[in-house]
Amino acid sequence: MSRLERPQGRAAPSPPPVGVEKTWGGPAFSQERPPGRAAPSPPPVGVEKTWGGPAFSQERKRSSQGSQRGFTLLDVLIAMLVFSLGMLGLSAMYVRAAAQPFGNAHAAESQLAAQALLAVVRTNPTMLPLQLNQVSAASSLSDPALAAWFTQYAQALPGLQVSLVSQADANGTPCSSSSCGVRLTLSWLQGSSRRQQVFDGQIGLR
Repeated sequence: MSRLERPQGRAAPSPPPVGVEKTWGGPAFSQERPPGRAAPSPPPVGVEKTWGGPAFSQERKRSSQGSQRGFTLLDVLIAMLVFSLGMLGLSAMYVRAAAQPFGNAHAAESQLAAQALLAVVRTNPTMLPLQLNQVSAASSLSDPALAAWFTQYAQALPGLQVSLVSQADANGTPCSSSSCGVRLTLSWLQGSSRRQQVFDGQIGLR
């Protein structure tokens, strides 16, 4: 085994004083810790510790201000305003959508009523020429068949009014019991407004 030899003229290094620990990292990096002083403990988790000497040490805590911010009263009020406007829009759409099926049902029922009334007139052509002006009650109709028709369809069409005007047929011939043109107008209440449909028919023309 080889033995390290000390160069001539160089004295052996003196041992460190009692109670003093000496670490060797080269002449420029050696440091001594006075006796009775414990080794510095590592900084706690989440805390950066910078050393500028014993008298200038300071700690800086990491804090995320963005994650600690809460909602202000103004944020809550704005959110409630946006939510209220959205609910108002949805309620208006619901009201229109709910009323639409009833309007379609009344329009379909008015077509059935017009066909039934023209069938009554075709069955009794002797009532031609016929004039009805905004009839709103079955009692205003002298013909029993017309009164029965009105009673039946007044239940399906609220506020039913009937207008019927006899006119020349499609060939221009004046209205008679054998051939006549008829313009029928049915109107009914839908909510607070009144709707109407107009139907044109021919009686006796082939």
